[in-house]
Amino acid sequence: MHNTNDRFPYEQEFRTFKIRRDNVLIKTADDYCNKLALFFEELRQSNIIFNRTNDVTKISVSDIDNYFYYLSSVVSPRTYNNIHKVINQYYRFLLVQKRLNVPPLIWTITTQKIESYLSEEWVDWDNKIDQVLGGNLQPREKLSFLLFAKGLSLTQMCKKDMPSKIQNWEWRTNELDFLNGYNNIFKFDFFFYHRDGAPLAHKTVAKLLSKANQSIELTQKHALLKENARIHCIATNQLNAEDIYERYQIKVGGTVSNELLNKAKRYRVKYESKL
Repeated sequence: MHNTNDRFPYEQEFRTFKIRRDNVLIKTADDYCNKLALFFEELRQSNIIFNRTNDVTKISVSDIDNYFYYLSSVVSPRTYNNIHKVINQYYRFLLVQKRLNVPPLIWTITTQKIESYLSEEWVDWDNKIDQVLGGNLQPREKLSFLLFAKGLSLTQMCKKDMPSKIQNWEWRTNELDFLNGYNNIFKFDFFFYHRDGAPLAHKTVAKLLSKANQSIELTQKHALLKENARIHCIATNQLNAEDIYERYQIKVGGTVSNELLNKAKRYRVKYESKL
């Protein structure tokens, strides 16, 4: 019987195993467990039996596949692959060390990394924004797409005090007209609210964005589209590393920031006539 204080089945045993048998750092083992705790909390919401019994053998491959599909739309390829790796390690532990009847995920869920093939291809974001703002979507769906097209992540869209931070960004006339007409949005604490005043949950905002993307047939994964939108904004507005940090909270001089700047430079050269 696993520890009743575990956030997911056999948490402490898995943590101890990674430290003692695989010689990982304590900090690394804790990071693995934090990722797993979040992952299984989401699975509890979609699997009634697991939620009631905390029996990891009641989680199906379909449950995990569906959640990985959701993750692929809201996190970066790097984060997706890191979570994927931890889940496989955990299930290998359950199979080999605990000898539990769980699906061997290392063989049933693809280990192929998400490729960022789209990131430097041309997407006419201004045209896409015009299509969405001029279409028949709900205002919240239009807003989610406009923010996304400017490179904001779903996490940023749900973050407090973000509306005031975008007021001085570069906006075309129809974009600014939409924002000014959206209940004076720059004075909001959040972008999205329920009728009772509570901010919308991350998943709900993700659904708004998904519907907007589908309306204009943007079918690529959200993470790839987000990177493309950021590269487009960086190239179009000639943003530097400090601008990228201010806008997207990406560390100056870090790997991600440098990659974005390099891709934006190539993007500018390749599509100079369209910018």
